[in-house]
Amino acid sequence: MSTIVISPDGKVVAENKVTYSFHVRDNRTGEVRLYEMGCEWFDHTVWFLTEGNFGCDCNRGESFARAGGISEEALDAMSDDDNDPFPCGHERYSIIDAVLSDGRVIRIDEQ
Repeated sequence: MSTIVISPDGKVVAENKVTYSFHVRDNRTGEVRLYEMGCEWFDHTVWFLTEGNFGCDCNRGESFARAGGISEEALDAMSDDDNDPFPCGHERYSIIDAVLSDGRVIRIDEQ
């Protein structure tokens, strides 16, 4: 979601993009971490986090790992054709809420 201010001559004077992070919980341990998504918040983002790519444990698990400081290189080293540290599913990880840069907090998965 962006707020764009246009000058009378049609030039963009200011643009304020709303970005977000989210709290992801490992449902086995109860640990919660904050993952900085770094993307702009759009009207369809709730769908993306629940039914889209981030509705699956594979992406939520990687986000949980990254929020814990595991590097992209370490994640790549953990995965191979025979071992997937974050298999697909819908039980292991939950996204509790999204924290928007404008101060709003949006509940995602029901608890």
